[in-house]
Amino acid sequence: MLVTSSIVILNVLQTLLLPTPATSECPAGYTSSQGECQPCEQGHYKPEPGNGSCEPCPSGTEQPSQGGTQCQACRAGWVAAKEGAAYCAECPYGTFSAEEGSDDCTDCLPGFHADSTGMTQCEMCAPGSYQVQPGARQCELCGAGSYQSGWGATGCLSCPDSAETGATTCQPDCKPGSVPDGGACRECGVGEYQKAESCVECQAGSYQPSPGSDSCIPCPANSAQPDPGQGGCEQCLEGLTTTSTGAVQCEQVLPSTDQPPDNGAGEDNDGKTEEEEDEMSDHNSNKDGSDNVICSGECDDSFSQDETLTILFGVEITWRHAFLLGSVLFVILCAVTCFLAISWSKYRAKNKVHVMKSSPTRAKLLIKVQPIEPNYNDYSF
Repeated sequence: MLVTSSIVILNVLQTLLLPTPATSECPAGYTSSQGECQPCEQGHYKPEPGNGSCEPCPSGTEQPSQGGTQCQACRAGWVAAKEGAAYCAECPYGTFSAEEGSDDCTDCLPGFHADSTGMTQCEMCAPGSYQVQPGARQCELCGAGSYQSGWGATGCLSCPDSAETGATTCQPDCKPGSVPDGGACRECGVGEYQKAESCVECQAGSYQPSPGSDSCIPCPANSAQPDPGQGGCEQCLEGLTTTSTGAVQCEQVLPSTDQPPDNGAGEDNDGKTEEEEDEMSDHNSNKDGSDNVICSGECDDSFSQDETLTILFGVEITWRHAFLLGSVLFVILCAVTCFLAISWSKYRAKNKVHVMKSSPTRAKLLIKVQPIEPNYNDYSF
């Protein structure tokens, strides 16, 4: 009896203290640990269900999540050098990875560079630069006295006359009006001028008669040039002119009361200089109401002349002045005449006329004029 009771107690304790054997398999991405299913760690995977363990991801792949069933290959420019990587890493400067699933980055060759991380290919050094070392981040510029015109160069060529760095061609130090040409300097020709590193034709309306120039000259007044790249300008024909310098074509001269354009030599189209025009303007300073200019002394064809009659008190008296003066004197004379006529009528009214008759048939008119002292109070001026 005592032995039987002891066996029952042992069975109960075994049931309570010992774990129950697993009766089901863990799913894919999970593994059995202490009788429980646990997810696979980062960088590991388990593709099939079961109680087996998780495996590390091979190099060149990654698994950033827990419970992974497979690993992902690193994309181009990224690598995983070891097994069990949770994340892929970018290729550093000067290296590249061209394919997916790479476990190592490759250095750029000489003449190439990679100035960014995660590059899928290296870039060639541009003209004017070079690189002799592998795995370079940047290329080096050609120094003064050298040049490089090709891509992906590992060195530069000698150019003693070149004074700039990073030169792509062997360009000598040319003087103004000249440009580099095949390692030598070439002067710009007639009708051209130097602009930067090339010769450019002069535009229409300008010219350049001399080679080796760095600018063009505008056509002077009364000349024009319709074509570019010329060494001179064409003089305007008779009846044609230009309104300014740098003209492309001559224009017909139209009649105008305005001052004619300057022909560039200090004279107007009528041949008078500016000093002669100023002197003529002093004489041509009077205008009447009809805008007809009247001048005294020497006049040109566009003015009428009014001859000077005399000089009174240092003032020139012209026909116009004489007419005005005569009109004023006529009005004064009329006023004086009227005044005298009225005064004479009043004077006669004060005289006494006596008529004496000596006979019935003969009458004798006697007019006795007696002197009378004038009374000036009777007159009003």
